[in-house]
Amino acid sequence: MKKEHIMQNAPSGRHRLIHASIASALALISFSVQANPQQSKEKNGFAEIPFYLKNVNEPIGQPRVKHNIMFLIDDSGSMLADAKGEYHVDDKNRKINIAKSALKKILERYKDQFNWGLQTLHNNPRYWKWDEEKRKKDNALYAYAELSSPDDDKGDMKDSDGFTDGSAGRNWEYVRKKVDEMLAYQATPTTRRYYEVVKNFVIPNIKYRCQKSYVVVVSDGDANMSCSNQASGEDPRKSPNTNFNYDRKYYYSNYYRAIDRSSDEVYEYFGPSEVKAYENKHGQGKEFSGIGLKGEVYFDLPNYDPRLDTPEGKKKFQCQYTDYAKDDDSGDWVLLGEKDGKREVKGIGEIIVPYWDRNYEDEKRGMRFFSQTLAEKDIKPAIKSENRLDAAIKPEDRRDAAGKSWDGDPSDPKGVDYSKQLVQTFTVGFGEGISKVGRDYLEKGASRPEWYFNASKPEKLLEAFKTIIDNIETDSKIMKFEGAASTAPVTTSTGIPNMAATVHLNTGSWSSQLRFYKLNRNGTPINTTEFVQPSFNNRLTLVNDGSKTYFIDRVADNEASNADFGISDGSAKDELKLEWKNALLKWTGRVGSDETIKADAEAKGYNQSYRIRPTDPADASKDERNLGDILDGSVASIGDKRDNRQEFLVAAANDGMVHIFRNGTPSNPYDLKLSYIPAGMEREDDQGQATTLGKVLKDVARDGYGSITPHRYMVNGGFVLRQTHDKQTFMFGAMGQGGRGAYALDIGAVANSDRSGWNKTVPLFETEKGSGNKLGYTIGSTQIGRVSIKRDTTPVNLESDVRYAGFLASGYRTEDVNSADNETALYVYDMTGKEAGTKGTGSNVSDAGKLLAKIPVPDGKGGLSTPTLVDTDFDGIVDIAYAGDRYGNMFRFDLRGETPSEWSAQMIFQGSGNQPITSAPAVSRRSKDKYVVIFGTGSEIYHSELDVATQDNAVYGIYDDTSKEAVLAKSDELTGQTVQADGEYISVTNNKVSEDQKGWKLALGSGERVTVKPTMILRTAVVTIRKYKQEVIHTNSSSADVCLPDSTSTQTTAKTIILGVNAENGGRLGLRDARISDKNRQFIKRENNGQVYYASGMVFDGVVNFTYLNGSKADDSPVTADGDSGGTGTDKELNATPSVPNNKCFANQAERSLLTNSDKMHSLKVEGRKCGLKRISWRELFF
Repeated sequence: MKKEHIMQNAPSGRHRLIHASIASALALISFSVQANPQQSKEKNGFAEIPFYLKNVNEPIGQPRVKHNIMFLIDDSGSMLADAKGEYHVDDKNRKINIAKSALKKILERYKDQFNWGLQTLHNNPRYWKWDEEKRKKDNALYAYAELSSPDDDKGDMKDSDGFTDGSAGRNWEYVRKKVDEMLAYQATPTTRRYYEVVKNFVIPNIKYRCQKSYVVVVSDGDANMSCSNQASGEDPRKSPNTNFNYDRKYYYSNYYRAIDRSSDEVYEYFGPSEVKAYENKHGQGKEFSGIGLKGEVYFDLPNYDPRLDTPEGKKKFQCQYTDYAKDDDSGDWVLLGEKDGKREVKGIGEIIVPYWDRNYEDEKRGMRFFSQTLAEKDIKPAIKSENRLDAAIKPEDRRDAAGKSWDGDPSDPKGVDYSKQLVQTFTVGFGEGISKVGRDYLEKGASRPEWYFNASKPEKLLEAFKTIIDNIETDSKIMKFEGAASTAPVTTSTGIPNMAATVHLNTGSWSSQLRFYKLNRNGTPINTTEFVQPSFNNRLTLVNDGSKTYFIDRVADNEASNADFGISDGSAKDELKLEWKNALLKWTGRVGSDETIKADAEAKGYNQSYRIRPTDPADASKDERNLGDILDGSVASIGDKRDNRQEFLVAAANDGMVHIFRNGTPSNPYDLKLSYIPAGMEREDDQGQATTLGKVLKDVARDGYGSITPHRYMVNGGFVLRQTHDKQTFMFGAMGQGGRGAYALDIGAVANSDRSGWNKTVPLFETEKGSGNKLGYTIGSTQIGRVSIKRDTTPVNLESDVRYAGFLASGYRTEDVNSADNETALYVYDMTGKEAGTKGTGSNVSDAGKLLAKIPVPDGKGGLSTPTLVDTDFDGIVDIAYAGDRYGNMFRFDLRGETPSEWSAQMIFQGSGNQPITSAPAVSRRSKDKYVVIFGTGSEIYHSELDVATQDNAVYGIYDDTSKEAVLAKSDELTGQTVQADGEYISVTNNKVSEDQKGWKLALGSGERVTVKPTMILRTAVVTIRKYKQEVIHTNSSSADVCLPDSTSTQTTAKTIILGVNAENGGRLGLRDARISDKNRQFIKRENNGQVYYASGMVFDGVVNFTYLNGSKADDSPVTADGDSGGTGTDKELNATPSVPNNKCFANQAERSLLTNSDKMHSLKVEGRKCGLKRISWRELFF
């Protein structure tokens, strides 16, 4: 069942909501979930997906379907050497014997958990035996004697027998026996043998729609022998090697020592290679007789002549040696006898065809020509027979061995996609002497970059094997399902809305929808089955590569390149050099249909296959193409209202874009105008190497994204929208796990400038890149506030030297809080470069993006988290900021220095190192200049943090007098409160804070954490506490279908506590406090020694969030009654004599509630003390 839910609060901690009227509202979220249980391989340790999406399915005992693993082992002559390339060594140190030992240990470890296959390059034991007498007599290195006839009982597993099945004589022990028989002799024809193995052994033995297949290729040298060394016109059977004629209907196989034929279906599946056009140009070759090739010909490739200036585009198809000999004295070529009327040059080394035996940059050639297609293109479509790899289609071929369609069956587990059968390839380079070309060949041959392993030392081979099988074991456990999750609701306006914008998340396609529902007067949806969506017909897309910004549909061929997007140029053909433009950017920007882009990419031989995102013109609810997944990225609206909807709505998504919508029509409340890609943002890849967001876009577009290719975070950070009192509208956004930086956009330019110039008018700036970029991953949110850069008078001069400033925490570079790589600092940028004082407002005085200050944090550790900005006197100028670090320290940032160079940071709370602060604090104003800084500890950013049952977190309230130097508080200097269970409700103790104490603390239970900013309602802090638990659920299957196994599903579930505490002491709520009802909108009262108090909170199943709906709020000012002023909203003019808002009682009667995303959409009523009718001054009341 699909559920609608409020989104999970972003790390900034804002309990806010997107809606389309003048009021705060409900945000809902639902999704169809496809979980990926794989542990993050990224060096930064981030969880690949949020915890609540992590689910793993494990078979009970032996899997009901065993997955196929083929080992293709290099048994060439060089495997007789040791890892350093020395041949005169003990037998145990020879690479062939090291490989045998490692393989046998893997087989002994996993036994019959998998179906095993073993083949080599030559099958030497079938034709050769070791001749010890010959070795002694001749001191021969390769002391082999040829058998008089092939020994069919020795050597590789036979194609016709297929993989092991665990039965007697066909189990892992049988494979171990075959391993022992391996001999090392001859050359390295890796490409042709890979092709033969997958065509003749692996593919025919895929028996079930849910069965996965893997090939593990191990080699110690450069691939070779794809061309003939036979005499011109010679019978291929008489030659030790023949051309690899893939594009012909047959070629002579040295492995089988027979003609090997390629079925039409095989050829249609893989498609023609570039060699075909070259062969066609040079004729059909010679016809042979007497070998069963009537009417067919053998093609003999032309030889490369190093004396000629042959272009690379032609040379790569010709037979050639790896080097050619020259005379030492004269320097002339060493010539041999004539061939075809020409003198031949003496060749040195191995015979190769570069197209098949070498890789050039990122061309799809060599083993990769086959392995990439196998990893991406469906092998056994049930209907499209032209793509089948079998020679003929029979009715039974349309079904697997269980009698079910190859395209999946309705009885398959919910959410599971068994519609594709693929083959994935791992490669291992073995030995210290492997060359660069050999390494490149193997790297490109692997299905994923991280699936190449360098086993330079003997012990590394076993380690590589173990890692590979562990990868396969994990990959085989992926379980997709439908479920529910939540991301951050963001307030767009004030009061009670009549429409709510919601996010619908589908992790099957990793897409989102923005849905708009009509709401009742109390903020609940009128009908959750009726909604409207934005329109997407007018979008433009901008790419900022770090140096320039261009439209994707207007970019010239020379303005960017494949390299900018991590794509190889491919061959020398100019068309292939434009994959970035003609495929990737079109797919990303939704220019043309996905089907057209995919077909065009395949026809042109581009580097990857592009996925098709489902669409349904007749049912908008099934459209999965318009937006990428929105997990922790923000959604917010800003601007003047039209038809009760604010002018702009902005969403940040993991398709790599920030999407700017403008007010639309009732049927399409918003219209997407512009999408912005910060492609130059720096990050690391899975191996920890530097890359950019632009170079990761291809992963999101690749067929198999979310399963074969793991989910990628792109633009996953929070942002703030700000409108000035004179209607200038801009934003400042963080990248989250998607990058180390932030971006700023003038979103108002979408309305007030010509769209043809948006590439110049919309981008404001991006943060520094290159060696000067010390930022970590900017997880959390930015903040915006006005600052004075010249405070030489008291009170502050509001007329000039005022700037709109963007505040950015340094974020986290690495998981280790003690690592020096984690900078802990607060960055402050000039947002617009314009004067923001009351005189000369809007005049150009600086540059947008100028760094006003970088405020280092004394003794900070682990990186800084999202700040909170405070305007202490409500004049419109930010005076103070607070932020914590991942070590658990909390800091006050003083922005009242005469110039930004005098801004400083002081620690106000010293953490313990095991209670990370990853969300922004809330502030509660006690009196003039005096605050309680309220924050919780805990994290859910890194994979290792899912299971933190031993970590004890807490909620803290630290007293701070901003008129004085900061006073450092420690945990033992705080008054403790404890949580007390009260039936289904929760209460807390009410200990008073003594004068010598510096605040309060509330201990949380084991595994509980706070990762969102508390919400202040009067002097009540409403805290969201989460706890994750991994549950094991047993599923029985009575079916004979092995794709429906008995299993244990490890599912991550969540509990959420919504808890209100008194801001002054962290204790229980009384008659004078804002308090929260139960799920039935009833207030649970208790009495203790004549004192009435209320239940403080309750527990919800799942990841529950809320939005505070306040019917009395009449504008969208970002400034709260406590002076918190860094969030989204519209600023008022600077005011030297402001009124100070009341934060102790409600000024008027109005409907107020916390609207949750629980199963029943509970609305928790909020009540509190009403202000009296007596007119008193603010100063009398508060100061």
